[in-house]
Amino acid sequence: MKGNPYAGVDRGLATRMAAAFWIVGALLVLTALPFTPPTDAIGDAGWALVGASALLSFAGASLLLRRHTASYGVLLATGYVSVAQIAMAQWLAGGTAAPYRQLYILPALQIAAVHPPRRIIPFFATLLAAAAAPLVYDRYGAAPAAAFVLGALLWSGLAFLTYKLMRELRMRQMESHREHDHAKRLARLDPLTGLNNRRAFDETLDEQIALAGANGQPLSVLLADVDGFKQINDEFGHMNGDSCLRQVARTIQVSVRATDACFRWGGDEFAVVLPNADATRAAELCERIHDAVLASCFDPDGVPLQVSCGHTELCEGMDTNRLLEAADLAMLTLKRSMAR
Repeated sequence: MKGNPYAGVDRGLATRMAAAFWIVGALLVLTALPFTPPTDAIGDAGWALVGASALLSFAGASLLLRRHTASYGVLLATGYVSVAQIAMAQWLAGGTAAPYRQLYILPALQIAAVHPPRRIIPFFATLLAAAAAPLVYDRYGAAPAAAFVLGALLWSGLAFLTYKLMRELRMRQMESHREHDHAKRLARLDPLTGLNNRRAFDETLDEQIALAGANGQPLSVLLADVDGFKQINDEFGHMNGDSCLRQVARTIQVSVRATDACFRWGGDEFAVVLPNADATRAAELCERIHDAVLASCFDPDGVPLQVSCGHTELCEGMDTNRLLEAADLAMLTLKRSMAR
């Protein structure tokens, strides 16, 4: 939250809350008007001002609800408008004698629940100045001054508690999201090689097939396995076999493009998804991986490791299974031709 003061804020919820507070404030003013009519300052013209203010509240709230997610600047502006509306109603109805100052709690909570201190502090300075104004233009007295002080303490205290509570809730929610994302990444990670696993491969391939169909771009899949890997495990043990797999995984990862995605498909088999790559590019990558593994990966006796690579390009009408079957068949065909 240090870099982004609004991190974790649900802007849609904040927008709905601002609209609700605006409507509630307008309804409360309208409810109190028969008991404290807005005619003290400018006579019957006060009714027109209060009516226009109520219409502004309902129209503004309706606009917020239609937009679903308002900007933080707009949400802050609604708080300032609410303060101005309450101050006007207080003035029209008689200043210190009117009860509308109690409504300042609504914009105070709205702003404190969403915004950072750098915006809350100037807003509260404005709110307290508006609430204190009747002591200046109407009449100063001990009772009105005490009512203002108590109100200011109540608004500030509740706003502070609201800010702390919402900040804590947002921090916990962000931590929960981070833990969920971390668990999600671990579920798609092969712990031995550090590559993504078969589950991640299946998800990525489905996504890339859909994108390739939508964009009309080529897509290829490459499958590779380590030649004679069972013999390595039998002669040197599984720990050494695992070391060979890690070597091959690192080599494949540094041999592909930044846009390609590498996976451990299972056992000693690896897969690479090649977006925007036709069969020619896939064949070039197969050769590059084969040469790179041969040059940099070795078994415990220092004998260079070799991999067999098969590839296929997505054709019209192919689904995930058919694409994989074609790539697997290409790899098996290569291995059989080398064994002859």
